[in-house]
Amino acid sequence: MTKNDKKILDLKPAKNPAYTVFHGGHVIVNKLDPSKDLDQLYLKTHGNVECEKVWAYLPYGPFISVDEMKQFYQKEIKRPNKLVFVIYDKKTQTPIGLTALEDINPEMASIEIGSVLYCPEFQKTAANTETIYFLAKYCFEELGYRRITWRCNNNNLASKQAAIRLGFEFEGVFYNHMIVKNENRDTAWFGLLADRWPYLVENYVKYLYEERSSNNISLFELNQKVLKLGKVAYNQD
Repeated sequence: MTKNDKKILDLKPAKNPAYTVFHGGHVIVNKLDPSKDLDQLYLKTHGNVECEKVWAYLPYGPFISVDEMKQFYQKEIKRPNKLVFVIYDKKTQTPIGLTALEDINPEMASIEIGSVLYCPEFQKTAANTETIYFLAKYCFEELGYRRITWRCNNNNLASKQAAIRLGFEFEGVFYNHMIVKNENRDTAWFGLLADRWPYLVENYVKYLYEERSSNNISLFELNQKVLKLGKVAYNQD
């Protein structure tokens, strides 16, 4: 490739994210307040083997007590490169999960959605779909990011399937990437790119708000049609 063949990107740094309240048809996403948000969530994710499976692939948890959980998340919300959100069920107004914007790199316009946790009854529901929709829309359309990362333990099949369904593209595996809970972790990486978003966002809206009740629409199938278009040039008209 010659110098003239190289594509020079004239990009401005993205903006730093700030805590924002997102109100949807299924969830409300807000800044985590450990003192008031974790009592019910602790009960929903502790107490028996089935509930505590939600912590299996996270580098922390389950916790011995709700106080220990609160102390942990009090430290998390003070980390300089991470915003921790609580997810409330819109219907019951009760907390059902947590997620975060992290690994925030405005200069490279790259950011990660991670630290995802849902109580068992809300896994594989519209709650996660709408939460990702809010955060991706915010990062791409308001903050100017060009990439959102999703990464998980390579053994976490549910998380990998969720990433593909949500329009993220598989990018590879970092083997022996981390040691988590005294076990080796191979990390699977996925990326969601800004040039895909104008096409994917239509699928999110259709799935969440326009045809959800018909039960004959698959977000996976809709997003796969976009991904099969091949690589889209960044900032393409």
